[in-house]
Amino acid sequence: MASALPRPDPYADSKGWLKTKWAGFRKSLGKKKTKKAKQASQAPASKGENASAEYKGSYSVQGIAEKDLDTQHEYTPHAYELDTSPISSPSLPNIYADNIVTSSPSHSSLSNSLASSSSTTSEPLSSSSVSSSSSSASSNYIDDTPSHPPIRASPTPSYAPRYTSWDEDRSHTPSTPDAHPRRHISRADRNSFQMYNSSASNIVHLNIDTPPLTRSSGSRQSSAADLVEERSWNREFQDIVELPEGVVKHGKMEQLASEFVETATTYARIIISELGDRKKTLKPDSVLGGIAGGVKYIAKGIIFKFALDSIIHRSSTGAPLWMYGGDQQDDEAAMKAARKELTGLEAHWTTLLPSVHYPLMAIIDYKGFRVLAMCELPIGRDTIVYGSDDGGKTVHADNEDVNTLMKSVGKRLKLVGHLVGLPGTQKKEIYGPGDIEGHIGRDGRVYVVDFGRLMPPEDPHRSASTRAVYYRHLRPEFIRMHWSEPLCSDAFTGWDADPTAREAHTSAIIRASDYLHNTVIPKFASELEEGTCIQGWKWQEDVTVTAVHDLLDTISSHRIHEAGINMRHLGSIRKHTTCETTRKILLSICVSRLAKNEVQMLMRDLMRNSETHTSSDTPFLEIVVAYLRCILDTEQENFWGSHLKEKLMARYPSVLSAEELGDCCLRKLVDMRLVIIHFMKITGIKLVKKALRNFLRHPENFLILFTDIKVMQPRVQHMHVVSSSSAMHMFMSAQEIASGADACSVMNRAAIVRLLRVADQKFRRTFDAVPYCPLIAYNWARVYVDRARFASSNEKALQFYQRSFDLFGRSTKNFNTPWTLKAWAAALKDKAKLKRAMGDDEEAARLEVEAAHKLTFPGVPHFLLEWGKDVDFFTKIGDDTASKLCSKHPD
Repeated sequence: MASALPRPDPYADSKGWLKTKWAGFRKSLGKKKTKKAKQASQAPASKGENASAEYKGSYSVQGIAEKDLDTQHEYTPHAYELDTSPISSPSLPNIYADNIVTSSPSHSSLSNSLASSSSTTSEPLSSSSVSSSSSSASSNYIDDTPSHPPIRASPTPSYAPRYTSWDEDRSHTPSTPDAHPRRHISRADRNSFQMYNSSASNIVHLNIDTPPLTRSSGSRQSSAADLVEERSWNREFQDIVELPEGVVKHGKMEQLASEFVETATTYARIIISELGDRKKTLKPDSVLGGIAGGVKYIAKGIIFKFALDSIIHRSSTGAPLWMYGGDQQDDEAAMKAARKELTGLEAHWTTLLPSVHYPLMAIIDYKGFRVLAMCELPIGRDTIVYGSDDGGKTVHADNEDVNTLMKSVGKRLKLVGHLVGLPGTQKKEIYGPGDIEGHIGRDGRVYVVDFGRLMPPEDPHRSASTRAVYYRHLRPEFIRMHWSEPLCSDAFTGWDADPTAREAHTSAIIRASDYLHNTVIPKFASELEEGTCIQGWKWQEDVTVTAVHDLLDTISSHRIHEAGINMRHLGSIRKHTTCETTRKILLSICVSRLAKNEVQMLMRDLMRNSETHTSSDTPFLEIVVAYLRCILDTEQENFWGSHLKEKLMARYPSVLSAEELGDCCLRKLVDMRLVIIHFMKITGIKLVKKALRNFLRHPENFLILFTDIKVMQPRVQHMHVVSSSSAMHMFMSAQEIASGADACSVMNRAAIVRLLRVADQKFRRTFDAVPYCPLIAYNWARVYVDRARFASSNEKALQFYQRSFDLFGRSTKNFNTPWTLKAWAAALKDKAKLKRAMGDDEEAARLEVEAAHKLTFPGVPHFLLEWGKDVDFFTKIGDDTASKLCSKHPD
């Protein structure tokens, strides 16, 4: 058979032209490279350039270069990564295993349904956990220094040299390899091709092929490990905190906090994506650890901890005791405990004691896992002076100044002091949980860490698990704004070591929990039903994403938390509502939150059970698509029937009525648009605009596709200092322009208005996170005062003044700080001038008297000298009031 004739190629000429052009381009490129190499070889090499020229890879906070990812080293997982065996008995304190709770409600089997489903999965690859109640922060910092300096009487200026762990590494080197067996190897002895091993530990550091740096303060060249650990986040952070108030301080704080969150997110994604992979870009550090164990990493001066449940004890029969789940693993509870760490840190911070210092912290959720990121601190086991870092075996209250500081913090947080210590040991009085740690750092500052159990637990008899005392706590908003009696952080646990006061502590917790459920929740449900946004909501077909978000904001987690209510009580809120619209919205939110937790559980199972580990998002996006199809499918009767009802009742007791638990179709009781939009909001999963638009138009007939998902990004929860610093930066920038000579020009006035509007929005987000912080409310009120001064109409100015007065009132609810009362009085005086200009002399006189009375509070008289300069003001308020004010300030 004759062979077929070759077919003519119509693009033959163009292909030849492309080949010729490509060959010429490569030839010219080679000449350029040769020319650059020749110039580089002839130029004199500066310090560090020769070493940098040998590297082609790069490493930055934006991510890891492709070459770096390829340069991975063979890695054999350690025993602590693969094994869930308990900690050896000598280091296991019984204080975690012993709970005072002896009974549980009758619905325990139903409440444990979700946990039991997760326990059927195969053995996890990693059983790490991040538990402030079971892990010691001091074990995260292992630089050894002989003795710490005393507490500084005043902060060291930012320009003064500080004694840091980096300087210690250069100045103090052990005489023998085993002199400090748990000590980090000096940076001078590490590079990208070396690892350090001692007889007592196996310290594995990051091995990344990156160019070395040259430190400007010395002649020593840094290695690849220096590039990763070069930045001292804490030193920069504390130096900025001690700067005077102004635009410069808040601008630097905003930049540092944003860079920390970005860096932590970048490395957390790498760590989570490589979980279980034998070839790791970032290696775990075997030295770091706590009582509950767990894999921890150090990268770029940040410590990363996985929030996973772990075994803390095994009985004589081999039955495990999990830190949070009890008789079964409960990673979701461990993730909640990690969130309590950040909540406790922010609550402690808002006590506004300048002598107490805190670390930078962020929480990253990605692919079903949660990682807590915290900057390294200059502390260690030899610096602890308050609390316990060994499970109650040794309790510290060694420094009177620190004891006084912690007592002041405890009183402001409404926490009662109590004795802490194991039987047979010396017991000390501690304000807060027994495992909180106060340190006098090697830089002379007082640091406080381990805040996971700072807030007192809710009555554990309302939960099905006796281990709930370690992660089901009362909200700080409830304790500080709705409850007056001091509570014990260690109630219902073995940490409460005073038998005579134990009953009083548990009784107070029971009374507080009853007040929350019987008074606070019903009151909030009643106020929720009266909301104008909910009453005016229409289930129309042409609803927009903005309208859905506005509706969800009325029942957002921030608003519920501001009322002092935990999100786990959504079922109780719905139980006390009668409006069908409100009940529909609340049930939709419950379904979306349940969907989030189940999707995260499926993602963790995929990561653990998969034989081939990949950093690709595709398998995880397939899980999301499959689960959302079950929710959107109208024929999934079993899913919307017994499955979803059982899960909802286990997570949110009382969320469904007896009628709804019957044959009622649960899908008809929710709005799918609210379910999906809220699911996207709390998971970081985004749909493309066209798919989202089609879904909102036809939610009942929408089939979600893999291509409809735009991105699956990490969800980051950070400290309120990020948004508050940004808000203050905008606010003070507006004040700088307003203080200029041409502040009244049209251009500057418009710029001031825009800056104040942005500051208002940022303060709103900050206030949602910490509504009980008096400083945030005070600064936000100042923004509204300035907005009133630059308002376009008198009506708007009056509205802004009223909002500022409400916030001033919130700021002084717990603390009548002098600066707040002075600013409040000044705002009242400004509004009085506006009212007098509008012709309302009677209201103006009332405001002036009210402003004068703000100065009668204790601590304010030293401001009277400023007000005394205004003779007209004292004339307006009357001789009697003026004489009373002046009598409080005889000078």
